[in-house]
Amino acid sequence: MEDLKAEEVKGQLKGKDRDTLEEYLRNADLTNSYVRNVMGFCLEHSAAAEEIVEVLTDSLSIPQTPIPTKIARLYIVSDVLHNTTVKGASFFRSSFESQLPGIMSQLNMALNSITGRIRAEYFKKRVLNVIAAWERWSLYPYTYLNTLKEKFLYIPPRPEDSSAPLSEVASTDAVHESRQSKDDLVSPASMQEPNTAEPQRLHSLIPPKAATKAGFKPIGFRPIGNSSTTDTEPTSTRAQKRAADDTPEEPEKKVRIQSKWE
Repeated sequence: MEDLKAEEVKGQLKGKDRDTLEEYLRNADLTNSYVRNVMGFCLEHSAAAEEIVEVLTDSLSIPQTPIPTKIARLYIVSDVLHNTTVKGASFFRSSFESQLPGIMSQLNMALNSITGRIRAEYFKKRVLNVIAAWERWSLYPYTYLNTLKEKFLYIPPRPEDSSAPLSEVASTDAVHESRQSKDDLVSPASMQEPNTAEPQRLHSLIPPKAATKAGFKPIGFRPIGNSSTTDTEPTSTRAQKRAADDTPEEPEKKVRIQSKWE
């Protein structure tokens, strides 16, 4: 009798039963009635619990499955586990115990592949609620359930684009140092003697008094007089002409200073 029960528990689905289960899982939705019907089918065929667990595990490991369908299939698994106290259904618990870590890893991959934040939070909340329900029902030890939670929430390390290999960092530093060394070099043009043309032009515009105070010694400046006056005329002749024309003795304000640089 015991051998017969063992043969029934480890049996296989007969006829079209496997096709029927796969069809159920393919069209799974989140309605309570649908989940309840599939759960009932699994319990009715508890003699083939091992194969049913295999089919359910495979259905949760397909990356292309839509998120709502994944959640519905997980609900079916949860309902089957919740009813393992039914006669002949206890084998589901031990069979799922070895498969659930892999299932959570697959669900983790699905979670990390979701781009929308709202959809990701929706999916995460539904899976965590299932694990919390298993904890309330005391289906498995706390450490085991905590492991399932960690596998589902695992965040894989992402490549850091900002961090470069040490060889690249060293080459970058070398380029930076070479640029600094080039900037520190004095160009040949900057080592030439200062241009004296600018001081000559500036000094030539300094009034005689300001030039004297500044330490410059003007050389031979003369007022701008009549165009007929030349440097060959004696000083007395020029003085007589100025007196005759009532020209003031003070020199004109417009003067030209001849500096020693000229």
